[in-house]
Amino acid sequence: MFVNLSHRIDLNWYTSPDLNYRINHYGNFVNLTPETYHEDHFLPCYKNEGKKIGIEFTFGLKLYCPIKK
Repeated sequence: MFVNLSHRIDLNWYTSPDLNYRINHYGNFVNLTPETYHEDHFLPCYKNEGKKIGIEFTFGLKLYCPIKK
């Protein structure tokens, strides 16, 4: 959706739903040294191995301002 703020400045609001496909596989890590870390910092999608299908939404705003006429 375009919004004209003036004769020289325009805004473009956009929204987009997208599908994502993720494969988490941690079997290729070798000789990891355990360190203390907080599991609360990891999102749930990174904790489990396997295939995941999800939806993510994108929201944005673009500002258009021509340099020369």
